[in-house]
Amino acid sequence: MYKNIDFKEMRILPMNVPEIFAGHPIKEVQEEYFLKDLINNNGEYNCHENDLHIYGKVLVLFQYSNSIVAAGILDKVEELNDIHDAKYYFEADSISVFNPISSEEMMEMFRITELTDFKQRLELSKKTSLIDILTQRGMSHTSYQMS
Repeated sequence: MYKNIDFKEMRILPMNVPEIFAGHPIKEVQEEYFLKDLINNNGEYNCHENDLHIYGKVLVLFQYSNSIVAAGILDKVEELNDIHDAKYYFEADSISVFNPISSEEMMEMFRITELTDFKQRLELSKKTSLIDILTQRGMSHTSYQMS
């Protein structure tokens, strides 16, 4: 799905989970938030503590419950009046979910120390490997069967 998109960066985005989903199982957050709410909201995501500045399209991996649980193409950031808040605009048809990728798997693949509360930049040279893993994990725009 992402192979033919010319994105300039890959980033991990720790989620600002809407309070209604806090503490819920990953599958529920994937189906109710990503595949329903985020898509129905035309890819608009409210972010607190914005420190992400983009120059072109960015493949964003969403982090929830110490795992990577969804992905999407970010193509616009709108800073709001408060310099710490922003709206991120994802291409709604690019939002996908898959069987989660653990912190340990991410550390091994990208040589990061761990999944943290900070937005992390990933090596763009690993794009093909990452897309292959997402595909193997059942990447989908619609609900999927979690194994």
